[in-house]
Formats: sequence, structure tokens, C-alpha cells
Amino acid sequence: MMSGTFCQSFLRASLSLLCTIGLIFVMTEFRYSRRKCFLIIFFFFVAAMTINGIILYAAGLDVLFRYFLFTTTLPCVILLAVLAKDDIFKAQFNFWTQINLFFAIVILSYYGTQALGGGFYTELLLRLLLYGGVFLLYTRYLRKPFRLFAKSLETGWILISFVPALFCTVIISLVLFPTIFYERPQVLPTLGLVYLTMFGVYAVIFITFQRSYELTSARREAEFLGLQINLQKRQFDTQQQKMEVIRMYRHDMRHHIGIIIAFLQDGHPEKAEAYSRQIQSMIDETSYYQFCENYLVNTLVSLYTDLAMTKGITICSDLSIPRELFVEDTDLCVIFSNALENALNACSKLPASDERSIDLICRKYPDKLVIEISNSFNGQAEFNEEGLPVSHDEHHGIGTQSIAFIVKKYSGILHYKTENRLFTLQILLNH
Repeated sequence: MMSGTFCQSFLRASLSLLCTIGLIFVMTEFRYSRRKCFLIIFFFFVAAMTINGIILYAAGLDVLFRYFLFTTTLPCVILLAVLAKDDIFKAQFNFWTQINLFFAIVILSYYGTQALGGGFYTELLLRLLLYGGVFLLYTRYLRKPFRLFAKSLETGWILISFVPALFCTVIISLVLFPTIFYERPQVLPTLGLVYLTMFGVYAVIFITFQRSYELTSARREAEFLGLQINLQKRQFDTQQQKMEVIRMYRHDMRHHIGIIIAFLQDGHPEKAEAYSRQIQSMIDETSYYQFCENYLVNTLVSLYTDLAMTKGITICSDLSIPRELFVEDTDLCVIFSNALENALNACSKLPASDERSIDLICRKYPDKLVIEISNSFNGQAEFNEEGLPVSHDEHHGIGTQSIAFIVKKYSGILHYKTENRLFTLQILLNH
């Protein structure tokens, strides 16, 4: 093979591989930092192109296409499975979609060059323009809904991941076998029909996902509305009880004052002080809590604070949460209600003579929300391979999974730790 032809083929292959990897990178949510993943993918690209260059130089483009599955495609599948935060089926749906687009761009750029009467640089420019158009389409219109579906919908991906893989099998068989596509122009109508069918199937998948997401969101909103109504009712009942107690205290206040005066007149100031403290404690129990500006969080923490007091458990709250937050109310409700419920249950299992307390800290930063909840516990904790606490009680453990789902939705960090009979939950949510 002449050196000029080799260089042109190598540049075409390098450009196509680099752009395809770039599209995969754009649509993927990684488990590591994007900088680290970028470096790993860059070294993979260099290694793959070195191997492909050797095959191209020694055996030609036709042979390279036929061995591309083993030199690049399968290693890329494995690498994506390791780096991607998405499960393997979501990652593979993304991967095979980009491979199908790779073949489409190769075919379009080749025949576009033929139609324009251009040469190597025309074909290279066409590929760049086509990849650039796809990149803009992804970043402006497709990445956000795809990432939303990937985070919100957990079912159906096993079956759907096979759709682009099956189309890829058909496309490869038409493009490469028995000879490469540009030697068989009669295969073009069939390829066009396959791609039209593929895009039609993708449109159906998108519409199905969109409707499924809307139904899921509507169901969650309905559940949340019911929960809000229940919270409002409990809050109203609590306030009514406190108002009734306050009314009784006001009615009896002159009697309390009379008792205190009597203690003082009889020369028992210590009894007057003790009685005053008792009255003060009773009045404090009727106080309205104001932990933060966020109404939902304030309501939840208030309810659990009242519940903890009835069980002899102390809750110390240090919250800095504004009225408006990037986290949805439904997600806040899931996190705080489940976390506080679990903390309360753990404290309730301790003897009354032990220290039973819950510390709640929450901070809002420009693009993050940090939550830390620590509670006393019996010192016995078991975690699964994902680092989530395991409960052997029936119907328990679901709340922990719900919290993990919400954290994943916001590409956050979830961490549990135990130290000195203190169980701590740490959550970081990203905007």
C-alpha cells in the first residue's frame, strides 16, 4: 500500500473513532471525574489507533473493517462498562447507537464526496460537518432527555439495549460483507431502508419513554400531594393541641403565679424557682419550631422533633435551607422522612437509660446540598456490597433504597459510616 493512501485511510479512521468516542462521552454519565475518564479514554484511543494503524498498513482497509470489532469495538464496550455510572444496558444502548451513527456518517461522507466530485479533504470535511451536526443535536436537544430517562426509568432497558445492537448487526452485514459497501452500490437502498426503520424505532422508544416518565412523574406527584395533605393535617392537629394547651395554661396562669408568690412569702425561693422551671418547660413544649426557611423541610423536622420528644429522644437540628431549592419537594420528602424515620427507629431500640439523640445538619451551597444525620444506635450494623445498610426486619430497607435512588438522580454522593455507637448518613446532591 502506498504511503499516501495509508495516511489518508489512517486519518479517516482516526477522525471517525475520535468523534464517535466523543459522542459516547457526551451522552454518558461517568462514575469517576470527567477529567480522569477523559485521560483513560484518550490513552485507549491512542492504543486502539496504534493497533488499527498496524493492521491498516499491513493488510488494508477491508481487513481493518473486519477486525475492527476485536481491535476497538469490544474493548470499548468493556471500557464503557467499567467507567459508566449507568448500568450496563443503558451504557450499551448509548454505545451501539453511536456505532450505527458512525457507519451512517462514513457512508454519507463517501457518497457525498462522490456527488461533489471532491477528494480526500472533501470527505474529511464532510465527516467533520456531519459529526459536528450530530454533536450539536446531542448537546442541545437529546442529552438532557436521555439523561433524565436514564436516571428516572429503571425498567425496560434490557430489551431496549438490544435494539441498536440488532440494527448494528444488520448494518455491518450490509456494509462489510461480502465486500465493502462502496464496491456494491446496489446495497444503498437497503441500507437507507434499514436506517429509516431504525430512526422510526428510536422515535417510538423516545415517545414511549416520555409517556412512561410523565406517568411516573404524575404518580409521584399524586403520592406527594397525598403526603403533603397528610403532613398538613398532622401539622394542623399538632398546632391545635398546642393551642389547646396554651389556652389551658393561660386560664391556669393566675393559679401558677399564686403558688409561686406563696412559695416566696413562705421563704422557699428554691421551690418557687423549681416550680417556675417546670412551668417554663411545659410552655416550651407548645413552641412553634422554625428550623429553616424551607416550608417542607421545616414541617418534616418539626413533626419528627415532636415525635422524638414523646419517646424521650433528643433531636438537635442545624439547618440552612432556603425557601427555593433545586431539589424537588418530592425528593426532599423522600430523603428527610426516610432518614429521620430510620434514625428514630434506631434510637427507639436503645434502653431509656442510654443516650438517645439525633443530630441533623444541612447546608445549601450554590450548586450543592449537603445533608448529615447522625444518631445513637446499638453498635450493630451490616452493609451490602453497595455500602447500603441492611435490615432484616420485614418491610424495612425500602427507605434506604429510595434515598439511594434520589441521590443517584442528582449525581450525588451517599455515604454511611459507624463510629463509637454513632450511625451517620452523609448525602451530597448536585445541581
